Amino acid sequence: MHYLKKFDGIPINLFEKRELYKLIAENNPNMLEYCFDRFQDFRMDDDMIIEILKKYPSALSTLLKQYKANKELCGHFCDLAIAANPLSIRIVVQHEELITKERIYKAVALNPYSFKFVGTKFHSDMEVVGQVVSMNGITLRYAPKAVQQFNENVIKTALKTNGLALRFLFYPVI
Repeated sequence: MHYLKKFDGIPINLFEKRELYKLIAENNPNMLEYCFDRFQDFRMDDDMIIEILKKYPSALSTLLKQYKANKELCGHFCDLAIAANPLSIRIVVQHEELITKERIYKAVALNPYSFKFVGTKFHSDMEVVGQVVSMNGITLRYAPKAVQQFNENVIKTALKTNGLALRFLFYPVI
């Protein structure tokens, strides 16, 4: 983060806070972590957090670390990041208390590929597998081999929603 060194030693009160937030939201989410680390009174209003998450869903991990005491707010951040980029589910699954089936369903509805990142706990949950396969059969690709080859209901559902799922019955890929 050498490009941030120019901020070292500059008190935050020299910046108009709104200008600093705007800089972060428009240019680089890495500045967010830097500001939390360097300035004790660095706080953001909800509007700016929403703007940052919409533009840079990857900022989710920094926000979750900073606001970990407020589970409700962290859940809201997760929902915003998933809506902006369903692959943000990769970050959410690292926080067991924040991952829910509803968040998984929302991510998969927006991008079936996101099911790849939900982890073995949910890959082996037949309720979750059945639901995501009913959304898009291509998600069968990330189901365990036993499901791909032996669960007739899941296979039929997958083929009804996306015929390309047939490929993963013969050539499973995990």
